[in-house]
Amino acid sequence: MKVTDKDFRKMVQSELRKIRRAFPKNLSDELGIGRFHLSLLDDMTYLIKDRHAESRLNIKNNEELSKQSQLALIGLISVGYLCLAIDLREDSSSGRTLLPADFIKPEVTVDPNLIIRSFLVQIVNHGLSILELVNCGLDNSARVLVRVLNETSWLSLVLFSSRTKLIQYSSHINDPEKEKEIWRKSFSLGQLTKELINLESRFGLPNDIVRAIGDTRNELYRAYSQSIHSSYVPTVLGSFGLPFSNSEDEIMSFSLFGTATKASNGTLEDLNWCLFYYHLMFFAITKEIHKYKATPHNELWRAAYALSICYRHIYLSEYKKKFDE
Repeated sequence: MKVTDKDFRKMVQSELRKIRRAFPKNLSDELGIGRFHLSLLDDMTYLIKDRHAESRLNIKNNEELSKQSQLALIGLISVGYLCLAIDLREDSSSGRTLLPADFIKPEVTVDPNLIIRSFLVQIVNHGLSILELVNCGLDNSARVLVRVLNETSWLSLVLFSSRTKLIQYSSHINDPEKEKEIWRKSFSLGQLTKELINLESRFGLPNDIVRAIGDTRNELYRAYSQSIHSSYVPTVLGSFGLPFSNSEDEIMSFSLFGTATKASNGTLEDLNWCLFYYHLMFFAITKEIHKYKATPHNELWRAAYALSICYRHIYLSEYKKKFDE
């Protein structure tokens, strides 16, 4: 990372020269203005690069963080395969599409598979961004995206499960006021929660599990809303990195430009909870509501499903280890 644009560098150099010349030499030297050169930029970009490299190394060397990061990557790659498996061509050799192309016609002419696939793109890219931010030591910024990812994944599940919701979501895109009204009525947090609870019950989850999932969902929304709204605690504490050891001699490090932090473990755990829940619900909706069966030609779908099974197995195995400790 460096400011390499020649025009920008020349402009900065020119302006700094003007600033230096505006002061008498003795005053310029006393105030340090005489040292204002391109190194003001270059020194900081080298520092940013070093901080990110150090953060990556610290996270790689921390077993717990490294495992959570690699687990999330498996989950995201599976969703990536899922995205590639959804073919929009009506004459596709992969067999019938996930949803019929006319699923939301005549109200909406858009292919619903395009909407679902677009959500999968956003989920994967948000998740990869979270991993990259954590690896660079930018944990509080990653937490902002965890909140975005949670809402995006919940919304996509609700839309995928309901023709009516898909129609509402894709109607009135040229009427901002009407769109805002529909969003308040159908896609607020309360409405999404209600729809998800109905789906969980429909798929046969026991009431105590449904309540536990609801509690986790509410807690995640509350906690990560603090980051997205720059509340006092995440703003102030998020400016420091928590030490990895419990030694009293270690102090929190200033996180300007990024620093690896023990707090990232919670961020990655919540990322994996979100992905685990998404895997469970997406394939349940596929099977129980849409009765979709991929044809033998659709190898990408089978790859996505196989990796999803692997991801869920590893997630539960790691959770059990932690629970048994």
